[in-house]
Amino acid sequence: MAAENERLSRKAFAQMNIKDHPEGVQANIKGSIPGWLKGSFLRTGPGRFEVGESKYKHFFDGLALLHRFTFDNGSVMYHSRYLDSNSYQAAMKENRIVFTEFGTAGFPDPCLNIFSRAMSTFLTRLKFTDNCNVNWVRSGDQFYTITETPMIQKVDPVTLEKEETIDISKIISVFTGTAHPHQCPDETAYNLGVNFGARSTYNIIKLPPQTEGNDESIYKQASIALTIPTTETYPSYSHSFFMTPNYFILVEQPLFINMIKLASLAVMGYSFLDVLDFCPDKPTRFHVVRRSDSTLLETKYVTEAQFFFHQINAFEKEGHIVLDMCSYKDNEIMKRLYLKPLEEDGLIDAGSLCKRYYLPIDVEGFQPGDTLSTMHKNETTAILEAEGTVFCKPFVLGELGMELPRINYEKYNGKAYQYVYGIISSAERDNGIAKLNVDDGTNKQWYEDGCFPSEPVFIGTPEGQDEDDGIVLSSVINFNEGGFPFLLVLDAKTFTEIGRAEIPIEGMPYGIHGYYAEGI
Repeated sequence: MAAENERLSRKAFAQMNIKDHPEGVQANIKGSIPGWLKGSFLRTGPGRFEVGESKYKHFFDGLALLHRFTFDNGSVMYHSRYLDSNSYQAAMKENRIVFTEFGTAGFPDPCLNIFSRAMSTFLTRLKFTDNCNVNWVRSGDQFYTITETPMIQKVDPVTLEKEETIDISKIISVFTGTAHPHQCPDETAYNLGVNFGARSTYNIIKLPPQTEGNDESIYKQASIALTIPTTETYPSYSHSFFMTPNYFILVEQPLFINMIKLASLAVMGYSFLDVLDFCPDKPTRFHVVRRSDSTLLETKYVTEAQFFFHQINAFEKEGHIVLDMCSYKDNEIMKRLYLKPLEEDGLIDAGSLCKRYYLPIDVEGFQPGDTLSTMHKNETTAILEAEGTVFCKPFVLGELGMELPRINYEKYNGKAYQYVYGIISSAERDNGIAKLNVDDGTNKQWYEDGCFPSEPVFIGTPEGQDEDDGIVLSSVINFNEGGFPFLLVLDAKTFTEIGRAEIPIEGMPYGIHGYYAEGI
């Protein structure tokens, strides 16, 4: 299939302008949809890449299209609506790209020369995009779409209409935030942000749960739980972080935000991707913070240079913190998601591997050169390199390239677990989805010719006892002749198809992340 140079990923990522369907479309069911599903599967992702004669350059840049699959007694209704962000409004009004996105530069006025741009930058605050096309967050009856800027969109989950735009940088000192907050059982949420300055800092953001009778946005009640100074001159880029019952773990990877380039972003016509510098000679650092007293552990944990978007899970075991992530050797994946190479070659073998790290908590009494632990199949997992510095050896789980990982989050986040679900791809064929057993490395896969599935999301059955008692949902683009996009429903335990909900529409874009909202 690769030799044909007609990979499905070329078609999936290169869809330019998808029509939205706010009025709703009834799905055609094949097989069956579990009757116990009583809620909505919400997704977001880029949906429009052309505005007038201008085009967004990167897959992460397309104007946000919100999706809602609603379940009711085995039937499925599909709605979609473009997010009415300031970025969207400005683009529609001017009929061109206005706001700078991840991989596409934008200028308020294309007629301005470089001197005018410089003056404009000094006179006006840099505008962060509010094109929240990455993920959904829920607290009580509040729903939000987010990206990696401080701009948050409060959205009605039923109509998919924007209710409010919140600039969290006006409330607390952060200028970026990850797209993957963590939520505690009491619905307190935490996120990781960066505050830019002469000495930038990483800040853990605390978001309180929505309380009864209080309709104020949880983001307007945000506070800084703890602050960690950057190790290097420039702060590191982060898309996600780790949390266990007793620790926060921040991964300072050697992909740095060049502050000099960032300061001249609008003047020089940079996108955000242009200001990121990967340094292969720098280590990856794990900063471990004790949650009980917000204390940063003195031990310095390092490993080889790498890049990652997504954490899988973290848990504590026998005096160690165990970290699982989807890891790349560098950040080339970001560049391969520019639309031009995607249209030419597709996304061939993204190069991510599920890696595991073991961080020993107690290192007292050891000497440099000592093996600190052999947690992984009696192999060396950590070595004391120098006083207070531990090198953590990575181990590959299953030899299966995987991205967009999801677990049974509600019951197993921060705990020892067995299964992760994610998309897979290789040089031999376009992507499918897989269930990986992290204990023994075995996997089960779903793949269908002509189809391109998205992030698989696990939903547990109401009375489920086992970790994989439930279903997996994935919205699938169907390029087969006469085929329609569909929502795939797999039995999570057997990883076999239960049913699918075909949406009789012309096209559906490849989304990024989704969230299942019970009772909505």
